[in-house]
Amino acid sequence: GLRAKAIELKAELAARMEPLALALLPEPPTTKTRHELRFGAKGALAVRIAGPKRGSFCDYAAGAKGDALAVLEAAVEHNYN
Repeated sequence: GLRAKAIELKAELAARMEPLALALLPEPPTTKTRHELRFGAKGALAVRIAGPKRGSFCDYAAGAKGDALAVLEAAVEHNYN
């Protein structure tokens, strides 16, 4: 059903988190490790690209966090692209 498709979509987005973040965010990452990309002042936006939290993000400056769908929503809301 619809719930299964949503779960599948989240998994697909998480698997492509690195190119997704690089395409949606206006600036290149300030730091890149094996598991994470950091963007913005002091690396306030962390995007997990590998490991058990792959597909999640945390914006420490704004106090926001979520999954790959939330990254898309934030990009649209802030008109990053």
